[in-house]
Amino acid sequence: MNNRFVIFSCGCNCQNYIDLNILSVKSQLYDNYVHVIVDDASTDKTFKKLKKYNDKRIFVYRNKVNQKWIPNALQYLNKHIQSEEDVILTVDLDDWLAHSKVLDNLNDVYNTHNVWMTYSNFKYLKSGRSSNWIPTFTQKILQEKSFRENVWSFTHLRTMKAFLWKNIDKNDLKGPDGKYLRCTYDMAIGFPMLEMSSPEHIFHIPEIQYIYNDTNPSNVDKSNLKNEQKVNDLYIRSKMKYQSLKRDI
Repeated sequence: MNNRFVIFSCGCNCQNYIDLNILSVKSQLYDNYVHVIVDDASTDKTFKKLKKYNDKRIFVYRNKVNQKWIPNALQYLNKHIQSEEDVILTVDLDDWLAHSKVLDNLNDVYNTHNVWMTYSNFKYLKSGRSSNWIPTFTQKILQEKSFRENVWSFTHLRTMKAFLWKNIDKNDLKGPDGKYLRCTYDMAIGFPMLEMSSPEHIFHIPEIQYIYNDTNPSNVDKSNLKNEQKVNDLYIRSKMKYQSLKRDI
């Protein structure tokens, strides 16, 4: 089976990294994919660089006002999902895929194992260090669905079946102020999908599949959203767990 992949990338002021992002996707040996890209109101040359790519699999959008990941996904990602069985990949616009066989590997995993979502190891760009120091989910955590009570281990490269994304209550993507979260989107979407999938439908890929660009000055860990990120972390963890999703395929 040739799974269809929907790669979603959004970001702001990524002119120094956009070519690496796009070329890492275009270099994939597996070609059943679309790449949905959102320039989230950049003030640099990000959009100018994006316009030079003429590829029927690349879809580019540009915002006049910065919206952050969740509103962008709801507005643009959903347009390109053709089937509940599509596989979504989240690749931030200033990051990129690690090598040309990432999609091949994922296609094999989804065909071989009865999985709905995957996570893997990544490499930090600055140090070249692997993320293998981050613990994977134990069988106990998977069985108890105690993801919210434990270390965040759902690391890049994150992939998931489209029906999981579609089954998230959109109110759970909002913060305590009732507005869509401006950061910590990975937890906001990750916890519900992990809980809907666990334990037998979650697969960890130990090989490095993703390059995490920790050299970008606008990285959230270095920005004024850092305190907001901590508040969101606690708020998301406090929400009720999702029930396991039952599907007849």
